[in-house]
Amino acid sequence: MDVSRLRLNGFSSGMDIDEMVKKLMSASRIPLDKLKQQKQIMEWQREDYREMNKLILDLRNSAMNMKLQNSYGAKRASYAGDAFTVTASSDATEGIYSFKVNNLAKAATVTSGDVVAGAGDANKKLSELGLSANSTLTISGAKGTATIVVKPDDTLDLLMRTVNAKSATTGVKLSYDATLDRLFFTTTATGASSSFNIKSSDPGLLDSVLKCTSSAGTVTANRITGTQAFTAITDKIDNTLTTEQTLRLTYDGTNYDYKINKDMSLEQLITTINGSEAGKAGISAYLDDNKKLAFILPDKTKTFSFSDETSDSSDIVAKLGLSAPDAADVVYEELSAVGTDANVTFNNVTGSFSSNTFTINGMTFTLKEATGTTEDITVTNDTDGVFESIKGFMDKYNDSIDKINKKLTEERYRDYTPLTDEQKEAMSDKDIERWEERAKSGLIRRDQTLEGALNQLRTAFSSVVTGLSSGDISQLSQIGISTLDYSERGKLHIDEAKLKKALADNPDQVMKLFTADDNNKDSRSGDGVANRIYQIADSFYKQIVEKAGSVSTTVLDAYTIGKNIKDLDKRIDSLSTRLIGLEEQYYKQFTAMETALSRMNAQSSYLAQQFGGAQ
Repeated sequence: MDVSRLRLNGFSSGMDIDEMVKKLMSASRIPLDKLKQQKQIMEWQREDYREMNKLILDLRNSAMNMKLQNSYGAKRASYAGDAFTVTASSDATEGIYSFKVNNLAKAATVTSGDVVAGAGDANKKLSELGLSANSTLTISGAKGTATIVVKPDDTLDLLMRTVNAKSATTGVKLSYDATLDRLFFTTTATGASSSFNIKSSDPGLLDSVLKCTSSAGTVTANRITGTQAFTAITDKIDNTLTTEQTLRLTYDGTNYDYKINKDMSLEQLITTINGSEAGKAGISAYLDDNKKLAFILPDKTKTFSFSDETSDSSDIVAKLGLSAPDAADVVYEELSAVGTDANVTFNNVTGSFSSNTFTINGMTFTLKEATGTTEDITVTNDTDGVFESIKGFMDKYNDSIDKINKKLTEERYRDYTPLTDEQKEAMSDKDIERWEERAKSGLIRRDQTLEGALNQLRTAFSSVVTGLSSGDISQLSQIGISTLDYSERGKLHIDEAKLKKALADNPDQVMKLFTADDNNKDSRSGDGVANRIYQIADSFYKQIVEKAGSVSTTVLDAYTIGKNIKDLDKRIDSLSTRLIGLEEQYYKQFTAMETALSRMNAQSSYLAQQFGGAQ
């Protein structure tokens, strides 16, 4: 209960007690406001340090890339034609190579005839196209197998969406073009290893309804159907299981094991089986028209069985209705297609690839057209690419030190302290923004940690790299990178012509200037420039994390400023509690005064009445 709500508010004294208590508390709250201001300053400092540390981290990451020798071995590949594109990695060797595209890699595909006799409409029902009863399509691809139930009321659009929903398992997609009135079964990958096989339990579905006349014929397969009817494919297999069960499928002497727990649904089991090695072997699991688990086996002559490999009282085979399943030979209409490999000739050597994008001798090719024409490819050192990498590194350094220097020299306005809640209430949002802009300024001015980092970075760029071969490039100024004006506080400038000439004449020496590593932890003199910058940035990044944490640091005790903030929080909580008690005490005292005055007034009134009555 709030004691202040029980007070008498100046009825007897005529004083504004709320205002008096407010003024008394205002003076008492000054120490609390100071603590809150200290905390706010620390939080702003933390933000500044983390902002600076992000710059240092970005510089470290840039230096990491420049430490790698392959950053300086960039190559350029070019040729005069347009039948393919080619890029060269640092592993490519300079020279001229001959290359010819003989064949492109292609997906396995089957194209139908006219599906709806010229009236292209994906919303046509399959019954309108001639399907009279439910059927199944079993699609087997390089990734696995899936069986879908096809119904007369299904539309072409629904058939496509159902087939494509299984493409992650089968690697096969179905599309329809209304203009051409054609269906296209196509694998998602290319190459000779990309193939598919589609079986239909209705002899007319593929040929008569979907007009896929390139059918491979018919095949007799085996269908195994369980005896347990489920409500839906999303049903849990057994939500009472206390231990994980192992269901084993054995096909032609090969075992396929599947783990089942209380959370697994029938759909998850079917998807797992179809996308596993069993699915790749042509076994397909699905839920049939009667909501029973069924399996289609590609070869009826091979043995197939189920077993529960878990030693407990649960019988997962029985739960699935597979203890004594029904088995029947079924004649399926079959459709098959196989993709083709890309075929090329490189320096008179012919090779095949499953994709139209591949790598030979450090060069990555993407084929566009099989022209059969031999092209000459020229591979050279990519001086411009290396130049841009070095320039990017220098730009990152200049940008980082520029922003850090601005923070270190930022004006400190000590008269602008963080605003209290009462002060903010009396100010506009714009005035608050202007005030806090100055209050935040210069909080890490002349910070010794950051000053030390900048000094070490400047030294790292300007000093000689020792231990290199006599006469080799050992200083950045030799390749056109140097400081020009002391007032710029370490900013680097690049003489582009001089750097490009060094890269063209002595690429290996430039690389060593940046990447050298003398493996001496006690000295950086023998390290290349990029190695030095990485080590310095990494060291100072860790120091600032210790002081101000990182963006992902949530525990205040993990860094120095956080510990100080936590200590202030405790002091603020303690003082706030005392001030609440003091405010209650003031109100109690004024309430007591009002009560006493009220009684005195009552007594005075009574005495006045008595004396008046005596006269």
